[in-house]
Amino acid sequence: MEFLDYDSGAPHFLYLSFTHVHAPMFSNAAFQNVSLRGAFGDNVAEVDDAVGQVVAHAKKTGRDTVVFLASDNGPWRELSLSGGSAGLLRGGKGQIFEGGIRLPAMAWWPGQIPAGILSDALVSSMDFFPTIMDIAGIPLPKDRIIDGKSILPLLKSPNLASPHESLMHYCGCSLNAARVPPYKAVFAVPVFDAGTMCHKTGLCQCVPPLVTVLEAPLLYQIDIDPGENYPIGKNEQEYVDAIRLINFAVEAHQMTVASVPIQNELGEGDEYEPCCNPPKCQCCKDC
Repeated sequence: MEFLDYDSGAPHFLYLSFTHVHAPMFSNAAFQNVSLRGAFGDNVAEVDDAVGQVVAHAKKTGRDTVVFLASDNGPWRELSLSGGSAGLLRGGKGQIFEGGIRLPAMAWWPGQIPAGILSDALVSSMDFFPTIMDIAGIPLPKDRIIDGKSILPLLKSPNLASPHESLMHYCGCSLNAARVPPYKAVFAVPVFDAGTMCHKTGLCQCVPPLVTVLEAPLLYQIDIDPGENYPIGKNEQEYVDAIRLINFAVEAHQMTVASVPIQNELGEGDEYEPCCNPPKCQCCKDC
């Protein structure tokens, strides 16, 4: 809350990352045994309260504030009830199926973003960076390729189409799926050891040898089959036409991919460490 109260006269940015609702499950005493969903529900209730406190304090400051809330991945299915649920979606954390990568997100900006509106437009967490830059009126850097796109127009007018013609789903350097509406092609699937889960490794992995790279990709019309239950037959003309379209999109995307230094290999130093004394942001080894 101190950060929200700090007023330098310039716009500022707060990134707040919760450990909830990740395993292991734990809650403060005030949020223990408050939910019918057990420890997982208790964690959700505590996050809800924390987010509510942040939003309430932001309102109290009277400053123009935008809030984004999103999750990073789907449920950890190998943990059963402690891992969450993806509902009708297939798969979970560590998998390229929709249960692993299709996640809820919310945006709040009174007077700018209409309240109570839903959108199923194709967007990505990569879009947060260019969107925030757009809101702040700061041009994007020109010395690199930015995969995300500003979704500010979409947030203000949810009936607009997605700014993305396609989205590529990677695990590290491995392209495991491609989304070209209304289709999604899956190029690699985990090596399951129990139904659609991976108990031996504790979590499904997404790179060889713990995935099977498919000779013929699985193809779904994802807009009408979000649960990925009905793959289009590879002998169908629709399959042939859609895979050709997706291959064109993949080739165009790969032409924009350039090798960059691995950030974890840049070394150690204060300049690589997060600010440890907000809102003054004076980083030191003794913090």
